[in-house]
Amino acid sequence: MKILYITNDLSQIGGIEKYNKDVLNALKSEGFEYRHLQRQAGGFFQKLLFLCHFFWLMLFSRPSLVFCSHLHHAPLCLIAKKLLGVEYFLAVYGIEIRYIGKFWYSKSANNASRIITISEFSKSLILSNLGSHSLEKIYMLPSAVDTKTFFPKQKSTELVNKYNL
Repeated sequence: MKILYITNDLSQIGGIEKYNKDVLNALKSEGFEYRHLQRQAGGFFQKLLFLCHFFWLMLFSRPSLVFCSHLHHAPLCLIAKKLLGVEYFLAVYGIEIRYIGKFWYSKSANNASRIITISEFSKSLILSNLGSHSLEKIYMLPSAVDTKTFFPKQKSTELVNKYNL
């Protein structure tokens, strides 16, 4: 299976960027064949470049699945599905869900094979905007935790005593 994974600029620091880096690392470690296309920050020229590169890859790389990591890219995936028959997964996280009820985003979300989200709260927002018919296509994939950085340590007697734990 050939996957085209589209994201915003992952050099930025944020939750969505970390989430996508984790998913990309998982795809790599599991041996999936994928191409990663990033929408670089910038104005009209960067948007046009991203658009051209996306359709170039759709036509000449012919992925069997597009993983769309942001709602704002979903209308491109909808067009690719209608023109080329390429299925897509759509990941939505939180704040951008407020736009999912708008016509093109709603149409794009409803045409996605899967809608991937990170929490029950996000799932309920999606369902309230798209309706319960979308329930069967929603898949929960919570954010990962780096266990090299975050792990249980020895109990602090001082804190146990201070907070009466």
